[in-house]
Amino acid sequence: MSRRRLLYGTGALGTAGLLAGCTGGDSPDGEQTDGANQAGDSTESDDTDETTAAQSGGELVIGQTKGPIEFDPMVVNDIPSIQVLRRVFSPLYTFGEGFDPVPHIAADAPEVSREGSRYVVPLKSGPTFHNGDPVTAADVKYSFEVPVTEETPNAGQVNMIDAVSIVDDQTVQFDLKYPYAAFQTALVWEIVPKAAREADKQAFNTDEPIGSGPFRFESWTQGDYVELTRWDDYWGTTADVETVRFTPITEPTTRVTVLRTGDVDMFQGVPPKTWTTVENIENTEIQSQLGVNYYYVGFNCKAGAAADALVREGVDYTVDLDRAVENFIEPAGERMYSPVPQTLAEQWEFPLDEWQSMATGKDIDEAKRLFDESDAFTEDDELTIIVPPDDKRESIGISIANGVNETGYNASVQRLDWGAYLDNYISGDPDAYNVFVLGSGGGADPDDILYYLFTHEMIGVSNGTFYRNETMDDALMTARQITDRERRRELYITAIEEILSNRVHLPVYGLRETWAVSDYVENYSVHPYGQWNPRLVAPYGTVGVDN
Repeated sequence: MSRRRLLYGTGALGTAGLLAGCTGGDSPDGEQTDGANQAGDSTESDDTDETTAAQSGGELVIGQTKGPIEFDPMVVNDIPSIQVLRRVFSPLYTFGEGFDPVPHIAADAPEVSREGSRYVVPLKSGPTFHNGDPVTAADVKYSFEVPVTEETPNAGQVNMIDAVSIVDDQTVQFDLKYPYAAFQTALVWEIVPKAAREADKQAFNTDEPIGSGPFRFESWTQGDYVELTRWDDYWGTTADVETVRFTPITEPTTRVTVLRTGDVDMFQGVPPKTWTTVENIENTEIQSQLGVNYYYVGFNCKAGAAADALVREGVDYTVDLDRAVENFIEPAGERMYSPVPQTLAEQWEFPLDEWQSMATGKDIDEAKRLFDESDAFTEDDELTIIVPPDDKRESIGISIANGVNETGYNASVQRLDWGAYLDNYISGDPDAYNVFVLGSGGGADPDDILYYLFTHEMIGVSNGTFYRNETMDDALMTARQITDRERRRELYITAIEEILSNRVHLPVYGLRETWAVSDYVENYSVHPYGQWNPRLVAPYGTVGVDN
């Protein structure tokens, strides 16, 4: 499973910098999803000299909703770990203020040829790793090959590459299996030192990750904190804060308390229930904008009751999702009617009004009629709805179960820890689940979300529906392998209408990327693509102490 797909939760990407105080997942409000990212043909330079330095020194304490579990970019598959490792490692390309990429280790935009199937990337000569070794073309080649050769969870991010070649010490060539329109996504990828990782992969993952980013890995006590220290020999503009400490605070009310007392400087994810409380904390503000993510109800279409389209349609009629989002999600998010994040769907001019009209609303009589008509669901059966350890998604699941029970049929909700949940939802076992509530983090191209959630290649990996539909699958796979944007748009519309009309998913909501920030953390702003948050150095600004 790609680390950019499954949303335990995301943070937010800071497009400005931070001036931080010296106090001592997951999703935008602390949960998990499925996401991706994109690099493009921008020629914008990663100009690390555009930052105004603040007073040097101090510690920034960042509250996470869940603690990291490992740090090797080649294998990491959870957002809390990604938030840490992206301070330690540098990517080939990164993001500017929007979704246009900025060369980072790359010296410039890639040269694209062979009808979009060859990318030649020039490298900067200055970047070095924390052990003093230069970042070479061999390291870049290795970093893009490892996920496939080692069959790591991130293989789907780069499996469209046919070959990576070293042109010279400062140039790398990527030849693709087909003209993959969203390949810019894959180029936003962290680079690891081949020699250090090969020497001891386990130590590299947990004890001594070595990157080329602005902070060095210092120490980690699992479930307690991760500490990073400024790397004074960083090849870009160095950070102004000396230490960054990430600390997991799983309870939302506790996050509010420690922000108020000054034990953390900022935290990720403001849930709906605590939104007003945080707004009323003196010298604190909520930075927020709609994120690039998608939360949904999915169905096990492999076997069991939900494999019957009549049952899936009946479930749709058991709940008023508009009201559920109003009650359980707002103001931390808003209603969605398609599987493509709202910002991205608007950019592609998808027919959102038409898709919104396909939403049914609650009609218990119609739900019962559909259940009665189905041979796959009887009054002696029970629909098993699984939800992760997240109050919002549990509330959606309970709303559905209550509606099913109103029809005279039976449904129950199981709230599972993430390990058990992930094992269940990709098993296809109807005894383990019929319905699941999850989320996905998208990127700057529809492929970044639709390929992973709905195609046959991802069944049992990140596609827990096991749904087979030739029209849908052909449209998605064709769109993945051509570059004509208008034709791709038509194919995506075809696929999404199949998804919606057959109730493979019920789209529910998108969350806002939110951070609660103390007033001595200055110039911080939120980017909708939250997996890159929080950025702490130029060209987005630097962390410094202002007290």
